[in-house]
Amino acid sequence: MGKEEKIRNLYLFLIFLLAFILRIFLNLQNSFVIGGDSQKYLIVADSLVKGYGFAWAKGQPTNFLTPGYPFFLAGIKICFGSNIFYIQLAQALLGAFSCLFVYFIALEIFNKRIANVSLWLMVFNYFQIRQCGIVYPETL
Repeated sequence: MGKEEKIRNLYLFLIFLLAFILRIFLNLQNSFVIGGDSQKYLIVADSLVKGYGFAWAKGQPTNFLTPGYPFFLAGIKICFGSNIFYIQLAQALLGAFSCLFVYFIALEIFNKRIANVSLWLMVFNYFQIRQCGIVYPETL
């Protein structure tokens, strides 16, 4: 690995950390964490954790929701418990990784300058940051 590649990797790592820290600290004071469809996703995730399958609270099967996000929530609940903070933490990680994902896509399609602009726009995009703190599947 050359010196230029090491500098680029360090740069991307520091940007990833910045994006992650922004997504964590700006969402700690978020009062709107659960609302709208969030409760439905959490109910189905609880049902999955309890072994009732993809169902509402009392085992009534549902096909109302897409399955990916409730399974994601169930995995977090199994590993870390039911604290909403761990869901926000996982979504902040995904949000920070999405910044890098956009960078590499822009680098592949366009050039380094556009990739850097895309990266910084993703890091400081208010809606991307706030979405990580709300229990909604948009982060996935």
